[in-house]
Amino acid sequence: MLSSEQEAKRRLKVLTVAKYFVEYGGSNEEVSKATGISESSVQRYLHDPIIINELGKDVYDLIQKNIQKNKQEALVKGGKTYAENNNYIKDELGKFTGSRKK
Repeated sequence: MLSSEQEAKRRLKVLTVAKYFVEYGGSNEEVSKATGISESSVQRYLHDPIIINELGKDVYDLIQKNIQKNKQEALVKGGKTYAENNNYIKDELGKFTGSRKK
């Protein structure tokens, strides 16, 4: 159980992270650097129910939508990077059998 002082500090951090993310967007790393809160805490705070209670369900839904958008962009970027750094291998029938580093 958290003391009332610890709970107040936590609530302040959650709201700071949420407001920054809504206002400026960006990755967890960018939010972390701007707010001085660790990346893992930023990720946890952006899913905290305190946001619903303090800022409303619409803001929480907007945050979740932007998190999904960031994740999709990261997956696309990772796929492109993988394709740039690796060659594909096919068997004699032309079927994909794996990949190797360039």
